[in-house]
Amino acid sequence: MNDAMKKVALTIGKFDGFHLGHQTLLSDIVRLAEKQDMTPKILKLVTSDGGIFDASEIDEFLKESYPSIEEVRYITFTPR
Repeated sequence: MNDAMKKVALTIGKFDGFHLGHQTLLSDIVRLAEKQDMTPKILKLVTSDGGIFDASEIDEFLKESYPSIEEVRYITFTPR
């Protein structure tokens, strides 16, 4: 299957810090994606008040720790 047609294993979250729970979730997504011939990706929710890490820090951490995660998308929102 070519990359354009590959299914996606997507995780969605705020990821306000990469504690052991987040690391376990990311490892699970990567493992699931590999097992099912999917592409692992992240949709990160960013609150309007910012967060602990900026996008470059998150991208650097993911690139070093989870190189098979191909893409991180950021969506800014204002919680009610």
